[in-house]
Amino acid sequence: MPRISRRLHFTLVVGLLVGSNLSVAQEPAKTDPLDNIDRCDAKPDTWWCQYDRQGFIVVGVARDDDRLRAMQLGYGIRGISDESPGWVAVSVSTQSNGEERVSGIRAEMVAQLFARWWGGIGPLFGVGLESRSETSHDGFGGYMSLGAQFTMWTSEHWQFAAGAEHAFGVSSESRNIVHLVIAYAHERLTIGPVHD
Repeated sequence: MPRISRRLHFTLVVGLLVGSNLSVAQEPAKTDPLDNIDRCDAKPDTWWCQYDRQGFIVVGVARDDDRLRAMQLGYGIRGISDESPGWVAVSVSTQSNGEERVSGIRAEMVAQLFARWWGGIGPLFGVGLESRSETSHDGFGGYMSLGAQFTMWTSEHWQFAAGAEHAFGVSSESRNIVHLVIAYAHERLTIGPVHD
């Protein structure tokens, strides 16, 4: 019995020492998330390699399966999070098809999960409030939308995007939407301090 307990004790001690050495050896070095993106090595003048975030102004057009054509004007912030570029934006829009008119405000978030120095693609999530006239859903309503957006950007300021989404209406009408947007980003448009 004493031999078994000594062997067990020895085995536990050796196991703990080896395990602690392995955990120390496998612990990754702490680095800035921007350093983990090899795209900055190949193209250091990409916007997210120069600034942690930028404000931007966005103008867009959209069309849904109700033949509503929309004009959109908004403001947002773009930056990098979890090693992927993305942005949030708030915009106002007006839509019509000659018979009905829809005006609203919308907030959206886009994450470019696949990104390169020239552009990327990723999911889009949006919520909005709108006022409709001359339909069965007239009055105020809301919606939540899910979709995807493909984006191309220049090194510093310009950004172009095309996307598709489905809006799930709440006291409003559910519909499919396609959109095209252009944005101009600059550090002077950013709310709060900017670190370059």
